[in-house]
Amino acid sequence: MPLNDGTKEVSATKFLEEFGFEGKIQHSPVSTLSGGERKRLYLARLLLENPNFLVLDEPTNDFDIFTMNILEQFLMNYEGCLLLVSHDRYFMDKCADTLFIMENSGDTSGFVGKCSEYIDYREEMEKEAKAKGEVSPSLQPASQSSATLSAGSNAALPIIEEPLKKLYCNF
Repeated sequence: MPLNDGTKEVSATKFLEEFGFEGKIQHSPVSTLSGGERKRLYLARLLLENPNFLVLDEPTNDFDIFTMNILEQFLMNYEGCLLLVSHDRYFMDKCADTLFIMENSGDTSGFVGKCSEYIDYREEMEKEAKAKGEVSPSLQPASQSSATLSAGSNAALPIIEEPLKKLYCNF
């Protein structure tokens, strides 16, 4: 199987070995695998299809540390387009070099660099704004409202829908 960069061929057996399935386990029925092994197998199966565009939503919530290390290694060499949603700064620093930030105001902004670099940049901007006695709109906390989002509550939907409309209009 050629990988998406077109320069490397890898067999399914070798690919499975890279995902921690070595030896006899490659021939085991899926029903005998543990939950973590099944998730890892599903991830390997997905990546074996050689996608040129990946969307990962909070992958650090779903995988064990072993699988995360394998995924990080794969993504660091991944040549395709990756859309990643995560709150894990360490993971983002390893896998992302350009960020789209959802600001508290509902606006989106871009930043070329690592997540840690963005956090440092943001802290510096906050310090400069405080020194000038002003607060940048993108650094202000979201407006407080008595409406809170809870199960079965629609009171906060207008608060959420307006920023979403802005986001969709920008694309």
